[in-house]
Amino acid sequence: FSLFDHPQALRARIRSMTRISERLHSLEGRYHEASRRLAEVSRNKRRSDDLLSQIEEKEQEISQQSRRIEKLLNETRGQLLAATNLQQNLLPQIVPDPSHTRLYDRFIPAGALGGDFYDYILFDDGGFDIIIADTSGHGVSAALVSVQIRAVVRTFIADAQIGGRRPGPRDVLKHLNDFMLATFSGQFFMTMYYISYESATATLTWSGAGHNPFLFLPDRKSVV
Repeated sequence: FSLFDHPQALRARIRSMTRISERLHSLEGRYHEASRRLAEVSRNKRRSDDLLSQIEEKEQEISQQSRRIEKLLNETRGQLLAATNLQQNLLPQIVPDPSHTRLYDRFIPAGALGGDFYDYILFDDGGFDIIIADTSGHGVSAALVSVQIRAVVRTFIADAQIGGRRPGPRDVLKHLNDFMLATFSGQFFMTMYYISYESATATLTWSGAGHNPFLFLPDRKSVV
C-alpha cells in the first residue's frame, strides 16, 4: 500500500502532519512564554525577597533609633527636671519681715523653665531690695540668662557694700543694662523692676526698665 497511489489519503496525511506541526509550534511558543514568565516570576521573587530584607533592616534601624530617641527623651526630661528644681531653689526661701509693713509673694511660672524670676537682697540694717524681672524668650536659654542676671546683681551689690555704699535702683539697672549690651549683643532682653526699702524711714525707692508697673492701692495702703 502506497500513499502515492492514493492522493486523497496523502493529502489527508499531509494535513494531519501540518496540524501536528502547528500544534508543536504552538506548544513550543507556549513553552517559551511559560519559561519567560517563570523567569520573570523568579526575578520578581528575588526582588521581593530583597525588598523584604531591606524592609526588615529598616525596621531594625527604626527600632534602634526609637530606643535611642526614647533614651535621649528620658535623659532630657531628667535634665529638665533638675534644671527646674535648680531654678526653683534659687528663688527666695525667706521673705523679709520689716517692722513697718508685711510682704507676700507668689510665683507661678508659665512653663517648667523660663526667664521670670524675683529675688530679695537683705541688708544688715534691716533694709532690703526687691528684684522682679522677666527675660525675653522661654525655656532653657531664658532660664540661664535669668540665673546669670541674678548673680550679676548680687555681685554688684556685694562689691558696692565692700566699698561702704548701697547702690540705688537706678545704679543697678544701669549696670545691668551695660552688662547685657556687652554680653548678649542684643540677643536677649529683660524687663525689670528694682525696689529698695529703707528700714529707718520705711520708704520705697524704685526704678523700672520696661516691666509692667506695679499697682499702688492707697485706700488699702498696699502695693501689688
